[in-house]
Amino acid sequence: MGLRRIAFLVGVCCLSLFSCQPVDLYDYVYSPPPALDDGLETASLEAVGMATGPIRAMMDHINGDGMHRIHDILILKNDRLVFEETTYPYSDPRNDITAMFAAADPLRYVLDKPLTSPPGGRFFYNSGTTNVLAAAVARAAGMSFLDYANRRLLDPLNNQGGEWKAFPSGHTFASGGLFLRPRELAKIGLLYLNDGLWKGEPIVDPEWISRSLQQHVSTIGFPFAFAYGYLWWIRDFAGNGATHRCYFAAGWGDQYLFLIPALDMIIVFNCGNYRVNARISPFDLVEEYILKALD
Repeated sequence: MGLRRIAFLVGVCCLSLFSCQPVDLYDYVYSPPPALDDGLETASLEAVGMATGPIRAMMDHINGDGMHRIHDILILKNDRLVFEETTYPYSDPRNDITAMFAAADPLRYVLDKPLTSPPGGRFFYNSGTTNVLAAAVARAAGMSFLDYANRRLLDPLNNQGGEWKAFPSGHTFASGGLFLRPRELAKIGLLYLNDGLWKGEPIVDPEWISRSLQQHVSTIGFPFAFAYGYLWWIRDFAGNGATHRCYFAAGWGDQYLFLIPALDMIIVFNCGNYRVNARISPFDLVEEYILKALD
């Protein structure tokens, strides 16, 4: 039987179509804190003589760093609460991933979220939209996403184990919960370095491979990559006096599949850095040790 998840659906950004409409300078949309029955008086930034521009720029800066650990920011001016932003852990029902799992229709939950800015090619890391993508694939294929993944990818690669979590609604949790053995993940990389062929048999369209590895948007503010393709991060590694373009898939806890086509090299890391900072960085290991092993 085929594995129960598809390896390269480990992350997604919400790539919107380019628009000829004017694009706002900032992505973050400010709104005054809600008035609660807690004794705090609230107001808008403008009401206390503060400009929204620098605050919105601050939030864009924070949101652009996928590794930040800022949880809450409050600003009080003239005895009034004028700014409040909070992120919620997975244990909180207000967390988007948690709420998506609790929703009767997780796809509708994602699609009903308001746009933060007009379409225009800006990068947002948005795992919810991967699940919408999986549903679109299932509809086009005329079968469940899981069946399609098994039939067209995982069974042909002879991947024997694994698990793919699902929402209570039955939809595959395409943006996470993927368990693969390291060797099975490496097979996905081999497909990409061999024009979609496995043992001489075509599995993935080589045109799709080329398109998916192209830069489609810049990832300003993310320290580990400068661009994003179709579900692939893009960065450069330096080694032995040269710069090597790398395309990689990344999963929670520091699971990585690195592809370096110019070196005909694949590197897989399986780590357990969940809710902790990595003591040893896989990126450093690639640059400081593995690439230095090349002649």
